[in-house]
Amino acid sequence: MDNQESRRILIEQGVEPWNTWRVGEPTVAPDLSEVDLKERDLTGVNFWSANLSKATLDNATLDAATLLRATLRGASLKGASLRQADLLGADLTGADLEGADLEGAVLMGATLQDANLKNANLAGANLRGASLRGVQAQGANLENVRLPLVRLGEANFEQARIRGLEIHPAQAQALAKALGVTVL
Repeated sequence: MDNQESRRILIEQGVEPWNTWRVGEPTVAPDLSEVDLKERDLTGVNFWSANLSKATLDNATLDAATLLRATLRGASLKGASLRQADLLGADLTGADLEGADLEGAVLMGATLQDANLKNANLAGANLRGASLRGVQAQGANLENVRLPLVRLGEANFEQARIRGLEIHPAQAQALAKALGVTVL
């Protein structure tokens, strides 16, 4: 099946037929680059290894979605709900997640370099080993976030809500700089 046909299944038939197709074609890495899925209910969708570069997913519901090793470079996910989504190893370089809800999401080993996470909800998210270089996360909710072994160069977390943060002690200075505070 070509990419146009796989797109048609997703857009016209929805998540269940899409996921059934994915089970039958586990080695296919679908190309959904630049697809417009804004405001769609994609709860539980299987986008494992899919290319969603420059896709529009604004205000979409992707709760409990599988986005393992998916490519979302430059994608727009403004206001999207990704609660409990699995984004392990996903590439979100330059993605716009402003106001997105990522509560409880798994972002271990994900690349969020230069992503916009302003006012995003990351409560309870696991970002172990993620790259957050250049991330703009002003006003984000970072309550109970796991941040061990993350890369934070030039990240900005000013005015972020922080409580119960788990971070490796060696990263305290880099996080303090990203928060605009001094560690004594």
